Amino acid sequence: MNEDFEEINPVSGRPSPTPKLKGILEYLLIIRDRWLLAVALALPISLWYVYYKYQEPEKYQSSATFRVEPPLSIINNMQPVDRDKYSARIVGRHLEAMRSGELRKRIIQAIEAQDHSGQSTKEAMLLRPYINDGGALPKVAQVLNYSVSLTGEGTPILRLTAIARDGEAAAMVANIGVEQYEQINQSRKGKKHD
Repeated sequence: MNEDFEEINPVSGRPSPTPKLKGILEYLLIIRDRWLLAVALALPISLWYVYYKYQEPEKYQSSATFRVEPPLSIINNMQPVDRDKYSARIVGRHLEAMRSGELRKRIIQAIEAQDHSGQSTKEAMLLRPYINDGGALPKVAQVLNYSVSLTGEGTPILRLTAIARDGEAAAMVANIGVEQYEQINQSRKGKKHD
């Protein structure tokens, strides 16, 4: 079926030109004719979406950052190309160590560590939002959620971003992550000098 046919004007008997593209007025007429159908379809879908979004628990995010700066004595004695390779190697090492299972294990141990009263206040803070969910409380390892990324232009900055259902807990996880990484890094430096 060919859509490029010409209509015959009944008054003049000549073919009347038909535009290939519909004008804005024609689209407005189509919308006017079908707006009730569109509302009837869109309303239940949008209500379902809003209901679904409100069922999700709130999530909070907190970040802790630190810069990686090589020793100046080494950097000053190198050529620019060697300096860039050296810096990239150091940053890669730090990034790999922060994404390691060792750091995750140390964060979990630090959160689960008990104070002098025999309870872990950090663990209680992290698991507090899960109390009203019903059922057994999850383990710290199940709810611990953080990521490590590299940011910064010029000077590399490592960012540890924690996500939790409580704002204080997210900040606590980010801070503990950086503290534990600094301890890991200090112990590695000590081993290299021995």
